[in-house]
Amino acid sequence: MSRGSKKSNGKNEISQGISADYGNHVGKLIELARKLSNWAEVNRRYLLASATVFFIFGTTYSIMLLDISVAEIRYWPIATMMIGIIPLSVLYSAINLRVMADASGADMPLSLALKTSVFAALAESLPIPGGAIVRSVSLTRAGSTLGASVELVVAFAVLWIGCAALGAAFALRSLGLASMLIGLGATSAIIATTLWITLQYSMRIAIVALTLRFLGLVLVSVRVGLVFIALGLAFDWIDTLAFTFAIVTGSAAAIIPAGIGISEGISAGLASLVSVAPAGAFLAVAISRAMGLAFNVAAAAVISLSTSSDSVGKGETK
Repeated sequence: MSRGSKKSNGKNEISQGISADYGNHVGKLIELARKLSNWAEVNRRYLLASATVFFIFGTTYSIMLLDISVAEIRYWPIATMMIGIIPLSVLYSAINLRVMADASGADMPLSLALKTSVFAALAESLPIPGGAIVRSVSLTRAGSTLGASVELVVAFAVLWIGCAALGAAFALRSLGLASMLIGLGATSAIIATTLWITLQYSMRIAIVALTLRFLGLVLVSVRVGLVFIALGLAFDWIDTLAFTFAIVTGSAAAIIPAGIGISEGISAGLASLVSVAPAGAFLAVAISRAMGLAFNVAAAAVISLSTSSDSVGKGETK
């Protein structure tokens, strides 16, 4: 055997080893999500009731504490969010889904990806990883295998959390060593996940996925920042990265529907570390959530009505 073939075999063995090791971790994450989902299903009513009460109480208390009147609200940031940033976020999710489809060899038109993204966002309101399930099923129907669909959704989610944590490390730079450790852990997760995607699929898919994650962070940060501006609250743009991490973490929690209350609570906890009023952080994230939900509900209604109209039209044609 030549020296070149030995090197090639060695590289293949290393690649397979890394891929298998990461695959085991992905399997453990899926199993953990399943257990959490089962537990959440049993305690669904209590969790939803508790989270809703906390969310409503926290939002009401924040409004009272900040003493913001309707006359003081700036409406152009709200309009910018509803007309520009939130629709761009849906388009971002659709493009992200198409990248997953491309990686698994499936064919998913942009129109289908947009519809799936809207309903996946609404499915996050369920006390299960609803968004992940909707995306996995959509990828499978588009031609991907179930295994590849679940792997991609989980891997992209881990990459998303890692990038959000890295952003939070920059926002929490005043913590010194603690922020460095957060950044180190996040960077390790990003590198490991990117490497796994490269080995399992391709470097192009890995680079596109990573680029999309950072673009996603910008979109979420801008949404939160616009709410701060609308409310007339003081903040630095880099601080929004901490709240973005809170939103991503809350959304990733399969225990409580859409992480309601979790994202807001974490944001309030992180606010004092970035010199932002905790009540302002709680309210900003809550309003951002409410506006995103309102847009997706409206979009889902339009999609459902257009689908019904198409079905009726086809029936009359027959």
